[in-house]
Amino acid sequence: MSELKKKLTLYGLTMIAVGSSIGSGIFVTPYQVVQAVPHHGFVLLIWALGGVIALTGALTFAELGGMFPKAGGVYVFLKEAFGKEIGFLYGWITLLVINTGALAALGMALAEYMTYFFPLDANGKIILAIIVIAGLTGINVIGVDVSQWFANVFTGLKLLAMLAIIMVGFLFYSPEKVQLSFSLLENTPPNLGSALLIGLIGVLWSFGGWHHASYLAGEAINASKTVPRAMLFGALIVTVAYLAINLAICCYCLCRKLPILQGLLVTRLVRFFLSAENWSLLR
Repeated sequence: MSELKKKLTLYGLTMIAVGSSIGSGIFVTPYQVVQAVPHHGFVLLIWALGGVIALTGALTFAELGGMFPKAGGVYVFLKEAFGKEIGFLYGWITLLVINTGALAALGMALAEYMTYFFPLDANGKIILAIIVIAGLTGINVIGVDVSQWFANVFTGLKLLAMLAIIMVGFLFYSPEKVQLSFSLLENTPPNLGSALLIGLIGVLWSFGGWHHASYLAGEAINASKTVPRAMLFGALIVTVAYLAINLAICCYCLCRKLPILQGLLVTRLVRFFLSAENWSLLR
């Protein structure tokens, strides 16, 4: 059996960790979180809590990645801890349920966003999602060099898009129209405990994916150091980006008015910010 080529650098692996986390979640779930907890302070608290959970997971995986720098990630960790049978079951569950379901959901989310540019019916969305998933699979099959370059470019584009949304959100912030209230003691939402837990579901979905760097340990240069650092850096970058983009959203609108924007919150924010009428305010 031929050995895997060790070509993944710290930067490339970090971009894979970041790119695996930043998907449709952050562009859909802010609306759901605000619906559950209509309060600026608690919204940011939930996203910060999600970041802390991701960082604690990254620290744990960093230790395990340093101990077992092999390709397979969670499969390797479970096999070493509980035996081959548990690792075998996890491998099949990942193949048939976990990653399969996540990829299908992400593919459909992409197809839904494409309807803003092209008319697509239900069947068209499904076909587009299948084509995208098959295409990305083909890119990864070609080789680690191509997939690393692809991850670097598209993760960079996603971060630039988020940076643009953040900057425009702060740029158009008007204290007269939107008064930010971060005090956790004022205007506390009813049933706060259950509301926070409901909001945390979408937050954790948005943070999921940073651990994918551990699956590629067998293709990383100096894996015992590169993989743990990539997961930590990835979790930190995603946490900062998510907090910033949600703060920008809070600067845009009162929490009680955010549900008007429906589920595709960030997309509609971009349309609002980039309209000619709003840009004319800067002249």
